[in-house]
Amino acid sequence: MDEDKEEGESSESVGLLSGKKDTADEADVDEGPAPRSRADFIALLAFALPLALTRGSQGAMQQTNVMFVGHLGVVELGAGASGNLWATIVGRSIINGGLSALDSLASQSYGAKDFVHVGTLTQRAILIVTLLCIPIGFAWIWLTGPVLSALSFPPQQAALAQTYTRILVCGLWPDAMTQVMQSFLQCQGLTRVPMVITAVAAVLNVGLNYYLVYSEHGYGFIGSPMCMVIVVRADASSIRGMFIPDF
Repeated sequence: MDEDKEEGESSESVGLLSGKKDTADEADVDEGPAPRSRADFIALLAFALPLALTRGSQGAMQQTNVMFVGHLGVVELGAGASGNLWATIVGRSIINGGLSALDSLASQSYGAKDFVHVGTLTQRAILIVTLLCIPIGFAWIWLTGPVLSALSFPPQQAALAQTYTRILVCGLWPDAMTQVMQSFLQCQGLTRVPMVITAVAAVLNVGLNYYLVYSEHGYGFIGSPMCMVIVVRADASSIRGMFIPDF
């Protein structure tokens, strides 16, 4: 029996060291990690690039407004920049943070093919963001000037920044709904057409800024936030009309 045991161990060790593998193992070895990593990289890039360009276009619209009002004078430049900064810190960053949960949860539900739950999550996100818009709107309407004055900004600049954010509040809820719709589409892998819509909006923002700020029928400083409101509403309506007619 000892001899049989030794022969079994010998044959087993020879089998482990002989280099023979299954057909599936050979296929895995032949495929290798490099082609798989390359395919993953291309897939991630195709998904992430439209998102990056969408965010870039949204940021470009804000900076375009500051550039146009900046040519009106130093005070207007400071008021536009500080008004945009206040709107970003107190408004957009809070809304984007609140929607980060929708990105994760809706993607999981969509991957599990639980499409009803995706819609339910989106509806709850709409409710949450709408409730968030109430204190944010209050801060934009009433607190911009006092906070900037408390931070030692010049009185004229703080007053103009207050006017700037009071006009911007008309586009607060449509902008928030645009973010919700983009998250809803993003979880389904639909990122390219929202990117195109936002890029077109960024280009139109330039021409509309020039008309509302500098033209003979323009409004000067307040023309820039008015332009932002118009473009944000058009952006939201375009995405809703093209992709989500019953949204």
